[in-house]
Amino acid sequence: MTPEAIFRTAVPLLAVLAAIWSNRRRAAGRAAVPPPVHAADDAMEAERTRRVQEDIRRKIAQRAARAAAPAPAPPPVVARGAPEPAARPQPAAAPSPIEATSLCRDPAPAAAPKRDWLSDLRDRPGARRAILLREILGPPVGLR
Repeated sequence: MTPEAIFRTAVPLLAVLAAIWSNRRRAAGRAAVPPPVHAADDAMEAERTRRVQEDIRRKIAQRAARAAAPAPAPPPVVARGAPEPAARPQPAAAPSPIEATSLCRDPAPAAAPKRDWLSDLRDRPGARRAILLREILGPPVGLR
């Protein structure tokens, strides 16, 4: 090969390699340099963060105080023309959790009126009502 042929082949090849190398260096340089950070932006962000945290703490304290304070008793319902009640009866002390659960349970269920529930299921509205009640009062579909 003549020196002139080598030169014609090598020069374009070297130019392509130099372009690739410079693009890679430029990309690596951009990734390595972090964006400029301004001190004013940091101070503003810190102030905004502090205000948000104070606001959250204030709201939490208000909700805790509201939960600790007893709810005001609603005014008594008086029918028109009825005389005003002399004094409001004081509410009884709240039962303990154990008493409350025992109050919810009925030791002897009241006698339910005897109905022929099979005859209710035979007609169309009764069957629809039974299906609807099963959907509402029964276990969730995902647990069946």
